[in-house]
Amino acid sequence: MMQACRGLVLGCAVLSLMGCDDEEACKADGKALSTGLTCNAADCCTVLIPLRDDLAAFSSKCFAFLAVPEVSTAEVDKNVANLKCQGACIAEAVSLTQTAQCNSSEPQSCCDAVSSATGGKDSHDEKCNFYAGATAYRNQLVKLNDAFDAAVTSCDALPTEALCKDVGANLSSQLECTEEGCCAAYNPIRSTITDFITNCDDYKSLPEVGQVEADATLANTACSSFCVENISALATDTTCEETEPGACCTAKETAVEELAEHETSCASYSQDTAYSSEYAKYEAAFDLVEGKCADLMV
Repeated sequence: MMQACRGLVLGCAVLSLMGCDDEEACKADGKALSTGLTCNAADCCTVLIPLRDDLAAFSSKCFAFLAVPEVSTAEVDKNVANLKCQGACIAEAVSLTQTAQCNSSEPQSCCDAVSSATGGKDSHDEKCNFYAGATAYRNQLVKLNDAFDAAVTSCDALPTEALCKDVGANLSSQLECTEEGCCAAYNPIRSTITDFITNCDDYKSLPEVGQVEADATLANTACSSFCVENISALATDTTCEETEPGACCTAKETAVEELAEHETSCASYSQDTAYSSEYAKYEAAFDLVEGKCADLMV
């Protein structure tokens, strides 16, 4: 056992509760995480965010094995991905700050800025709040929030009817989509549309206002249909031949990756009857593949 663990800062005699099996598990997990963390600056957040819980668990579990190359490399890769994601968040905050800036003496321009920035800012906040404590990102976030708040304040000076018409027209233009693209169009501005419908209810007889609810309903229906079809396809694809060694474990890994991407667009429909029915089929298919994978590993 001492031979197998040679090179660790703490020897196996000290790590009596962890042992070499834990070292091998950490090596395997480290290799898998390093592979999963491969990304460029533009997509590191997309890659990193779904892995945050796994990475935290890995760091906690495998801290004692930092001298093992696979473990130390995974930690380095995690830090590099974090830096890339934070850099992307800073760049996105700069872009959104520019979008939110307006001439306070022209309230209409500020309403346009608010309308243009709101959806992006909501998704940005959700994606990047992990870095709120980091100085470089926090400094840019302050500038973004100041610019956005200033635009909102100036926009509030515009008469309500005109504001509802203008924002409504802008939202309708953002909701133009085909079925596959409707989730991408609708999801970032869901809460914005809900607030708009509530705040502009007195003006719903105006075409620019009433049309938003109709467009949102169409986009939501299209997104829901896409999600039902997509989870159904995932259920069908989540299968394997037990006669092929490793095929079931590969199918399980593929299913996990595809579901993470799917849920980014479709989590809002978890309570819908049609969607939950298909999701149950996916879970059954996944449980079967996972069970076969576990059997093959014995």
